[in-house]
Amino acid sequence: MKAKLEFELPEEAGAFEDAANVWKYKSVVRSALESIRGELKYNDNSDGGEAVLTWMRDMIIRELDEWGLDV
Repeated sequence: MKAKLEFELPEEAGAFEDAANVWKYKSVVRSALESIRGELKYNDNSDGGEAVLTWMRDMIIRELDEWGLDV
């Protein structure tokens, strides 16, 4: 099975760049989730930071799930 994406350049240059760089976006999201996990696991967040980090992590995961995406 093969799949092909086609773009009309230069009109769709932005969409082409997004598609070509999607792995970078995925890497950023994965890195952010790993950083949040490490912060929650290894650092003292008794100043309320834990709630914010937990909210951020849950929001990112919820959005990924709603779009059917997995990192």
